[in-house]
Amino acid sequence: MKNNYLLPHKFKLIGLILLAPTLVLAAMFLFNDFEFEFLELPVFSIANTPLFGDSDLFVTLSNNITNELIAVLSIVSLLFIAFSKQKNEDELVNAIRLKSLVMATYINYFILLFCVIFFYELAFLWVMLLNMFTILIFFIVYFNLRMFQLNRK
Repeated sequence: MKNNYLLPHKFKLIGLILLAPTLVLAAMFLFNDFEFEFLELPVFSIANTPLFGDSDLFVTLSNNITNELIAVLSIVSLLFIAFSKQKNEDELVNAIRLKSLVMATYINYFILLFCVIFFYELAFLWVMLLNMFTILIFFIVYFNLRMFQLNRK
């Protein structure tokens, strides 16, 4: 079966190589407020809503893009890992991939429902920020666990 929607197998290694330094940078940013000084740049903003003041639409502002760079690298590396072909991609692997995606979606939204009920204000903002990544992480973990079980048989 031909899977045109999957990336070539070598993208998995590229994703793993990208993910390692990205996780280090993310930890430094989250726990130490680390930012690269040279990434303070003028950026175009479609919508800007400061904590105090009026909202602006379609403006250029100065911003340190360290956190945006970390988010982009995280998403790209997780997508590369999640959606690259296996060495031996067949119908069984395709079925496991589909089931893993469904299970990851169920788990992700079950946790999100829990958080909607029990987290508020800034804590919920953190939940939503992390939720960008969790569905890919749950998929990767569940899929690789199922593939490990299949290969062990």
